[in-house]
Amino acid sequence: MVEGTDINDEQGLEHVEGMRTKVEELNRLISTVKQSAKLSESHVAASITGENEGISLSKQDLPKFQLRSHATKYFPNEVTYDSVHHFLRSFEKVILSSGKAVVLYPRSEDTI
Repeated sequence: MVEGTDINDEQGLEHVEGMRTKVEELNRLISTVKQSAKLSESHVAASITGENEGISLSKQDLPKFQLRSHATKYFPNEVTYDSVHHFLRSFEKVILSSGKAVVLYPRSEDTI
């Protein structure tokens, strides 16, 4: 188990397994944060794909983009977001609820 310590028994095994699980969860979280940072640094466009299963959406169902830190609120009765990432997560949730998928890809001028 862990040589040179007193956790060479069943309790030690449980402790090591618990720590391994926590490390794996943290690694997944770090990976997600890194991916989000990469997406927020690059210019991306979204396309909505999928079959017409799920609920139907109208323009009014989509969240309005406005940052909390911005002085002007163009949609005063709508939610304000802390960051672009926060808005995109909300937008994605609405789209996914309709049975569609959000696919991100670099804009063509970014790949030249």
